[in-house]
Amino acid sequence: MNKNDNATSGKRIRTIRDGIGLSRPEFAEIVGLPERRIRMIENGERRTTEQDLTAICGVFTWATKWIIYGGPIEKEDFILKVNDINMILPNGITTNDRDQD
Repeated sequence: MNKNDNATSGKRIRTIRDGIGLSRPEFAEIVGLPERRIRMIENGERRTTEQDLTAICGVFTWATKWIIYGGPIEKEDFILKVNDINMILPNGITTNDRDQD
């Protein structure tokens, strides 16, 4: 994976986080990775390791192939998955709560 690939997978991870409406600290808590690592991955400053992918894709299994390989993702499928994500959010956080901030 070259630096360009790192930036691209990081952008896809950021797209998921933004689409769900989570802050970086919330996302980091959910996937069990340090917030700094998530920031560096999203900004293309850090190579996405197997450990990173295992943690992120372990939670967002539906997006695994897209995160790793890219390609098209159906907007309707993405929206449906985002709506289902409330099941894994800790501490009663919901995407609706995030909209009220």
